[in-house]
Amino acid sequence: MEAITTHKARELIKENINNPNFEIIDVRTKEEYDMGYIEGAINIPLDKIQEDIKNLDKDKEYLLYCRTQGRSQFAHQMFKSNGLNSKFILGGYLEWIEG
Repeated sequence: MEAITTHKARELIKENINNPNFEIIDVRTKEEYDMGYIEGAINIPLDKIQEDIKNLDKDKEYLLYCRTQGRSQFAHQMFKSNGLNSKFILGGYLEWIEG
């Protein structure tokens, strides 16, 4: 399991702010994303991950999150089984906005 705390996620984002091989993916619905998101994140809802995953770059590192971590943990498993390098944020976006 590649789960990281929000503190570690903030450090990872800061370290990779200009890294073209680092991407933040919000796997919530578009409606949830539109209500607020982590700066720099792109929205690929979980129900679209399966069709989009084949187009993702295997050389990149991905940071995944959702509302509480359930969907991002599931997406992480999908990424892993497709040979993609990913981590997900423990507690998700709710934990992110708290901290």
